Parts: sequence; C-alpha cells; structure tokens
Amino acid sequence: MGSVQSVEAQKLGKILAKLKTDSEAHPAPVVADGEITESKRSEEAVRRAEEELRDFVENASVAMHWVGPDGMILWANRTELETLGYTKNEYIGHHIAEFHADEPVIQDILCRLTNRETLSEYEARLRCKDGSIRHVVINSNVLWEDDKFIHTRCFTLDITERKKVEAALRKSENLKSAILDVSLDAIITMDHEGNVADFNPTAEKIFGHRREDILGKPLAELIIPERLRARHYAGMARYLETGDGPMLGQRIELPALHVDGHEFPVELSISPIAGMTPPMFTSTLRDITERKQTEQALRESAERFRFMAESMPQKIFTAKPNGDVDYFNQQWMEFTGLTFDQIRDWGWTQFIHPDDVNENIRLWKHSVETGEPFQFEHRFRRHDGVYRWHLSRASAMSDADGKVRMWTGSNTDIDDQKQAKEKLEATVVERTAKLQETVSELESFSYSISHDMRAPLRAMQSFAQILEEDYRGEVGDRGREYIRRIVTAADRMDRLIQDVLTYSRVAPTEIPLENVDLPALINGILEGYPQFQSPKAEITVAFPLPRVRGNVAALTQCLSNLVGNAVKFVPPGVVPRVKISATARDKRVRLSIQDNGIGIDPKMHEKIFGIFYRLSQDYDGTGIGLAVVRRAADRMGATIAVESEPGRGSTFHLELAAAPWE
Repeated sequence: MGSVQSVEAQKLGKILAKLKTDSEAHPAPVVADGEITESKRSEEAVRRAEEELRDFVENASVAMHWVGPDGMILWANRTELETLGYTKNEYIGHHIAEFHADEPVIQDILCRLTNRETLSEYEARLRCKDGSIRHVVINSNVLWEDDKFIHTRCFTLDITERKKVEAALRKSENLKSAILDVSLDAIITMDHEGNVADFNPTAEKIFGHRREDILGKPLAELIIPERLRARHYAGMARYLETGDGPMLGQRIELPALHVDGHEFPVELSISPIAGMTPPMFTSTLRDITERKQTEQALRESAERFRFMAESMPQKIFTAKPNGDVDYFNQQWMEFTGLTFDQIRDWGWTQFIHPDDVNENIRLWKHSVETGEPFQFEHRFRRHDGVYRWHLSRASAMSDADGKVRMWTGSNTDIDDQKQAKEKLEATVVERTAKLQETVSELESFSYSISHDMRAPLRAMQSFAQILEEDYRGEVGDRGREYIRRIVTAADRMDRLIQDVLTYSRVAPTEIPLENVDLPALINGILEGYPQFQSPKAEITVAFPLPRVRGNVAALTQCLSNLVGNAVKFVPPGVVPRVKISATARDKRVRLSIQDNGIGIDPKMHEKIFGIFYRLSQDYDGTGIGLAVVRRAADRMGATIAVESEPGRGSTFHLELAAAPWE
C-alpha cells in the first residue's frame, strides 16, 4: 500500500496495543471517599486512547470505508470522501454500486470477501462526484463475529497518477522517436569519444548528411569548422577528466559546417545523458540564419532611421511604451543647448514654457495610458532663452496584439506661422472694419439713389401728366403719344431703380433663420397684392403646409417674385392659374409654385436667374426678380430650380430645411 500507509499502520498498531494494555491493567474504576483513584485515571487514559484512535482513523491519509454484507456503505473517513469528492450524506448509506465504474468488479469483491478471502492490491475504478474516474487499489477483509458477516474493512489507495505514468512509460519509446522526428531543432547524440550515436531528421535537413552515413563517425569532423575543432575536443577531455565542461548546460552561438562546405550560424546546447557509463551527450542545435539576418536587418533599419532623423530639419524623438523618451535627434541638442542625458526620460519638461507644461504632461500621460495619438501646440525654450511655438505629434507603434512597443514623434517649429497668423487675423479685423465702413457708405449711396435719382423721375412723370392734361388740344395725337412714352419710360426707370436697390440689399452675408409658418406667410402675401385676387388670377394653396427654417423677409421676397411671375407670364386672354404646394422628405421641404404660363425653354433654365435677364420683351419687367430669388435662397441655405417647357407652363421649386419639432 506504500510507505505512508505502512507508517500509519505502525502508528495504528501502537495505539491499539496501548489501548489493550491499559484496559487489562485497570478493568474498572474505583471511587473511594469522593476521590478519583488510580483506576479512574487509567480509565481516562483508555478513553483518551480511544479518542486518539478515532481521530487517527477519521483523519488518516489513507482512504478507508466499511461496507455491509448487502453492499451498503456504513462508514468512510475524510480522505475517502475527499478523494471522490462526496459529502458524508452523499456517500455513506448508499450502495457501493453507485460509485464503482465496473459492475463485474463489485460482484467479484463481495463474493471473495464473503468466502473469507482477503483482498490485496485489488485494482478497481471509482466514479467521482464530478464525473471523473479514479484508478484505485483496494486492500480489504471482513470482520466476522460468531461466524456472521459484520462489515468489510477496506483501505483504498488512489493510483490514478501512477496509471498515467505507466501509460506514458509504455509510450515513451514511441514518444521519444516521435519527438526526435518532428523536432524543429537538430538533435544529435554522441558517445564519450565524440562519435555520432543518433542523428534526427532535422539534423539531416540542416547539415545535409544522411543518418546512415554519419552514424559512428566523429561529429567534430563533420559539422564543426576546422578552426574550432581543437576547442571542441578540449572541452570533451575536460569533462571526462573533471565532470565539468565550459559549454555544458549553456546556449552558445557559433558557426557550423554544411556538407557542401558553407558555414552558417547555429545556437548550440550540450548536455550529458544522466546515468550513462561511459558518458554520452545530447547536442541540440538550431539554425539561426534567419534570426541573424533579421537582427542585421533591424540594425540596418535602426541605422537608417537614425540617419534620417539626424538629417531632418525637424526635431525627432522616440519613447518607450511607458512614455520615457529614449532618443532625441541632434536638432534637439542644438536647439536647447542641453545634452541627451539632461533631457532624456522626462527631463524634457524643463524647457517647456511654464504655462504649457502641466497640460503637456497631462496629454502625454493620457496618450501613453490609452495608446491614442498625441498632439499639442506649446512653447519650447531655445538655448538663448527665447520661447518658440512648436506643434508636437506622436504615434504609438504596436505589435500584432495591439501592445505598444514604442512611440515616435516630431516637433515642428511653427512660431513664424503663428506670428503670420496673428498678423493675418489683425489684417482681417482691419479689413472687416473697412468693409463695414464701405457697406455703410453703400447704404448711404443706396439711399441717395433712392431719393436723389427717383426725384427727377417723379418730376418727369408729373410734368408729363400736366402737359397731357393742360395742353392736350395743342400737342395733338403725336404729342400725346410722346407724352405717354415719356411716362412709361419714367415708370420703368423707377421700377428698375427699386429692383436694383432690392437686389443690392440681398447681400451675401449671414441672416438670422427662424421657424416660419408657411400658411400664414403665404396668406399674407396673397392678400397684399391686388393682381393676385380673383377674377384677375386663380391661386390655390394645397394645405396643410409644413413649417420651414428660413428668414421671413427673404422668404417673402422669394414667394412674391415667384407668384408675381406666375401671374404675369401667361398668354394674352388667359386667366392665370397658380397652385402652391409643398412636400416634406429627409428633413427638407420642397415648396412648389406651378403655373399655366408661356413656359421656358430648358436651355434658358439657368440663365433666367441672372441679373437683367428678360425672358420675353413682350412682357413688362426689369429682369431682376429671379436674381433676387436666387440670392435670397442662397442666404437661407435653400435652393431654387425650375421645370418648364414652352407652352406648358412652369413649376418653380424652392427647397428649404424643415423646422424641427417643438
């Protein structure tokens, strides 16, 4: 059952012997004169021995349990329960068949014990609470009283791990062969004379020798360059003499020899095989050609980076994943007048402007903690004490798993740009003031045009009317026609001046936008113009109309011009019919004005929105109305478009932003 079980059995024997001796020497306690006699003390000793025995059995490291003749478990100690993972209630009082994995084993055990056999090292498999199976050996016999089966006394030893080891040992030779065959390293075994005893497939691939050709031959003569062979033989001789060697147990790099004569780098480890007399050695070699090439490429890459960094006019730095700066290019030292050791790690904070340093550190730490790019404008102190503005940027270089490997950054001097920007901003402020002054002058000029230029026109109109009324008989028909032309021209000139002033007032500047109630606005426009009233025109509005985002004044200019054109441009004798409707989609409102007028050639659809463009000379107008509509729409962020063909009327679409829900 093992050494631990033997020790515990010896301990159990001593306790039982002590218990028997004490009970025989002092069969019963005697009490006299109210005192506990020597027999009483002996009884206490027996009781203590019984308790010690009970405690020993309950807590012994060997698993134990008793089974009745009916196969029911009567008792089990702590180790038995812990081995299988059950509580007392889950184990004691249950049939042993619930816990054995093999039904025939249960019948065999009970049959043998009933026939008074003693089981020794009986192998079985028990089912644990978690569903796993434990391999055990059982040692058991039966307690008989008056030839009656009382219960078994079973000792259970867990041999699960031993079973695994035995299975592994059975496979060890095959496993060894498989490992050698699939190993990525060359594994070579040699005897104490340095001759090859084994040579795995990877060694064949790396060195170019076939195993059958190299077995029994000196290893050094085949794979070690001639200049290094003396060192190899000296190391072996030292080990054979002292049991120690300079290369044993170490991983070293050295050149190796291929069968074709070329040398290549390998990593080598040599270890003696334990228990072998005379000694034998196992050499593990790995071709590190690619690693060496990669290392060389990395060195060259680092040199190129350093060369470029030192050649650039910008200030360049790199930092470790934790934010410690580990490289500044030469431009930094020239700018600050400090050495690399003075500004490395976090020493760079000393030349940051005091007003910028705290925010600089906060942002840099945030980037280091999160991996987010770093960007900050701050002032650096030059070696002469002058501060200059710089734009600093840094990005994290991460591996395939997203772990930051390093930071690379640049610091660009933007002080000249900053000063130029400040000058530009000052210039903009100055020119804006001048522009505002010019606008004021233009407004005054517009007023002057409105007042001073229209005054002579009104005089012309008045005198022409007086001339026609007071001298009608003297001027004759030809004179009256000339007078009519003078009045008509003066009226047209007056309207032209007013339209130009209207267009100039719709300047390309921002105007306040608000939520506009379209039904109320349109009703107001229609009621304010006599020519929009029946029977002069038939205008219908498709209610309800959605609210839009616009400017009341600008929207009034757009709609009054569009409806006015729809009423005006109809064939002679035709009653204007105009329909106003709106559709909402994708947070936009499309307001449409449809008429039955003369229509517009598609080639002219864009030209009609130009200033002074007149579609037909047969209709009165200045050619400014649609230009006003286009400019007013632009100022509101709206668009204006037309669908029309000659003789089929026109539909103008004014599209605006929809008002948000309130």
